[in-house]
Amino acid sequence: MTERWLRWIIVAVCLVVVVVAGFSLWASMRLARAQKAFHGSYAQLPPGLSLSERRPANGRALQLEVAAASLGLNWAPKTSERFQAVASLIPEGSRKRWDELRPVFSRWVEENAGALAAARAPLPEEVKAFLAGHANDLATVRELLLQGSLPQWEEDLTQGLAAPIPNLLAGLSVARLLVADAFWRLENRDPATAEQDLLAVRRLGEALVARSELISVLVGTAVNRLAVFSLRSLSRPSREWLSWLEGTDFSRPLERALVAEAAIALRCPKDPEARGLLAHFSPWRRAACAAGAERIVALATALRENPCLGKLDAEALRASVGQAFREGDEIFGSPNLVHALLRVASLNLHAALTWQALAARMGENTPHPGDLTVARGPCRGVVLHVRQEETSWIWSWPGSAPELPKNLQAFRVVWP
Repeated sequence: MTERWLRWIIVAVCLVVVVVAGFSLWASMRLARAQKAFHGSYAQLPPGLSLSERRPANGRALQLEVAAASLGLNWAPKTSERFQAVASLIPEGSRKRWDELRPVFSRWVEENAGALAAARAPLPEEVKAFLAGHANDLATVRELLLQGSLPQWEEDLTQGLAAPIPNLLAGLSVARLLVADAFWRLENRDPATAEQDLLAVRRLGEALVARSELISVLVGTAVNRLAVFSLRSLSRPSREWLSWLEGTDFSRPLERALVAEAAIALRCPKDPEARGLLAHFSPWRRAACAAGAERIVALATALRENPCLGKLDAEALRASVGQAFREGDEIFGSPNLVHALLRVASLNLHAALTWQALAARMGENTPHPGDLTVARGPCRGVVLHVRQEETSWIWSWPGSAPELPKNLQAFRVVWP
């Protein structure tokens, strides 16, 4: 090798070192700016959020795992030693039977929970048979959710992306089972048990949204939505439901979870799949962490300022986080966060509509045709439309949200 070629090689190596060092410095500076911006928006973490506290599972969660096994469900965290122990408790054939029925349960509940009685599809016979055959098992799960403290599964955000979470699919399945059971009870003229089913669903939702991981809060929000939608079918529910609907801002747990997600991103945890040098030196990952955290903070801020769909729309939301946050973008494996915000903002709107109908049903207020401005709660200031059709009153929101699934777009409630 000639001296000239050797000189060129040395120059090339130096250029590569300078470029890599420069990129690494730029990535570190961008991450530092993102951290400063985060602390500017959230100088203090939201109440109930701890990034260092480790919480063990409580006795109620362990009892529910055992009870759910009788239904063919394994509710234990998949990363825990209990997962295999609970799996051994599931009766032979029960898991296969549930796996066969789960799509039927899920589809019926999602399509009919908020439907009017006249438009509601009948419960499939195989669903009724499952509910009848597991009435005692469901009663045990219901009582465990209703009595005493809320279930709490282990939580440890210090593990970052590897933080333990309960089997959320099993938890959502329990909620759908209880909702289906509530409608089955209504068919059999047992409204008291139906209301207890829905109260159990509500408490399960409260337990899940009290967690800090984003995915747990998203599933808990879906569970709360089932409770709000199904509640409309009760003719004379307890008055405490009005207090819950009016006093709950379903967007606050999601904002808290987004803040936690941004804080984890700013710590820039190592990619568990990276090997060798990439596991310790990845400036492009630091840049991605900074970009992800900035977007998440922008979403959390948008949700804090506009928690109700009547004040928040998809285009304004995308504008708040910039053109870089495109349809279908993901951050560290999280689902589409724009849609997540739209769903929770729509839930607050549905809760306001449901409150109006239930309050009239209970004699708390008298409906009048025309426009109605929501006076309290996260949808305060949103205008609803009220009209009468024959003997029924209808409350509706005149806006639209075409990006939401069809079952979330029916922004109206009818009474009686």
